[in-house]
Amino acid sequence: MRFPDRLRGVGFRSAALTTLLVLMSMVALGAAVYSVVASALEARVRARIEANMAAVLGNASAKDELWLIAEINRRTSPDQSRRYVYSIAATDGVHVAGDKWIKPSAIGWSVQDTIGESDTPFGGGRVLILTAAGGPGLLLSIGRDIQWITEAEDRLLEILMLAVWAGLVLAGLTSFVVNRLIARRLDVLASSASRIMEGNLAHRIPLTGARDDFDHLSRVLNDMLDRIHDLMSNLEQVTNDIAHDLRTPLGRLRQGLELARRGQSSREDYSRAIDGAIVEADGLLTTFTSLLRIAQIEAGARRSAFRAVDLGEVLRSVAEAYEFDAEESGHVLRLALIEGAVIAGDRDLLVQVFANLIENVLTHTPAGTSVLIEIERSGDGVVARVVDDGPGVPPAELGKIFGRFYRLESSRTTPGTGLGLSLAAAVAKLHGARVKASDNHPGLCVTLTFPAGTPERASS
Repeated sequence: MRFPDRLRGVGFRSAALTTLLVLMSMVALGAAVYSVVASALEARVRARIEANMAAVLGNASAKDELWLIAEINRRTSPDQSRRYVYSIAATDGVHVAGDKWIKPSAIGWSVQDTIGESDTPFGGGRVLILTAAGGPGLLLSIGRDIQWITEAEDRLLEILMLAVWAGLVLAGLTSFVVNRLIARRLDVLASSASRIMEGNLAHRIPLTGARDDFDHLSRVLNDMLDRIHDLMSNLEQVTNDIAHDLRTPLGRLRQGLELARRGQSSREDYSRAIDGAIVEADGLLTTFTSLLRIAQIEAGARRSAFRAVDLGEVLRSVAEAYEFDAEESGHVLRLALIEGAVIAGDRDLLVQVFANLIENVLTHTPAGTSVLIEIERSGDGVVARVVDDGPGVPPAELGKIFGRFYRLESSRTTPGTGLGLSLAAAVAKLHGARVKASDNHPGLCVTLTFPAGTPERASS
């Protein structure tokens, strides 16, 4: 990616926003520190001036104004070590005692600049002064140097400015590194996407093992690519299966019609040819309807119809529907159900699943075969089984029987499309169930394990 393009990228924007937020945070924090420190220092000086004022006025109230004037003159005499400045002035502004350079002011706090004053005890600077009534017609002012606070504030401001600049540089470097890391990971995603778009559908986005958001995104995208790859493979397989398995009925249909057209047939022969063509066409329509239904189920189109379904009631109703067919074909249906086996699902689809499984047994097993339909609990889930003691399926074929159009060689001459178990597998996947075929020694056992849940959980 070119540098101008990186300036417009999400990595640079994130880095710039991070730097700006860090700078604003440091400025705000510095301003808060500066204000708190300056206020704390000045509050400390104010407290000491107030304590001094209280001590002087407390002694003066116990004596008189003359004592107060003498005390202030004593405190401001040249031989005294000074931390405070004192002044007594009349209410009309006339100086009475103490430091003459202090300008009389109203009662309360004031700040006086002493630059240019030669007789101050602190040199040039600023003095914080508190003025209060010292007696009838007198104002007492006590002050203390705060020039050091100003110098401390200036020094603190310099330190904060340096900290801001240092923080800005550090934030810039950090943002640059973060930008490079993000850009590098995005380049990996873009490169992988380009390779996939070029036709390499087997390529997957590499994971770093950091277990961060990018790894999570890569894992989700890889899962999506696996799903797309499976769908493409299924589409290719279905296309091949359709071309292979529908060629024979289409060939029979065409051959029958061709023979009817060429031959010098009677009206009855034409009727038989037309009836045969209708049968073949109905079989083709049934096959395509099943394929369409499987595609809709695999797309999750029926998930909105999920409700609380009693699986025992479903199996009982299916068994009752096939009871007569089982007797006619010499099969024995047995039930082993439990109460309260409620799952979240589509009742119509579940009926079709177990109807296909039972019909599969009745069609492909000899008379005298026993069929057991049972339900049991397994942890929080529900397990349903359709078990028979017929000839079963060779172990090498067990993993293939749920594929579209798959039929055992021994079943090629029996009616059917080879889509019943594929439909059952699709419905099971829609319900979040695991479907498994195993050897019953003898016979076949098809197990569907449904997770526990409510319709709300299943649709979330």
